[in-house]
Amino acid sequence: MKVIDSHVVIVNLILSILFSLIYPSHSSDLRSFRDSRKEMEHCREGLESALHHNAETPRRKIQEVQDVVNAVQVSRRVFRERALEYTLQINVIQGKKEV
Repeated sequence: MKVIDSHVVIVNLILSILFSLIYPSHSSDLRSFRDSRKEMEHCREGLESALHHNAETPRRKIQEVQDVVNAVQVSRRVFRERALEYTLQINVIQGKKEV
């Protein structure tokens, strides 16, 4: 009986160690996924703002138009990078689910 109890204790200990090793990596993946999504949403809002400002800019003011066009280009580039990062995070999480 003592042997069975000690085996149960050892198995429970091993399971708790494995769970503690596996669970934090899973939660950190979800945390980074949420962070990526928030960053992408923030960049999307910035891009919408830049496009809205571009639409309202009077075309007679050449310097202001150039500044707004540059802001739109930068916003598009940042949004594209964040969207790719978000997509990569989705692929990583789906890949880990399949394994």
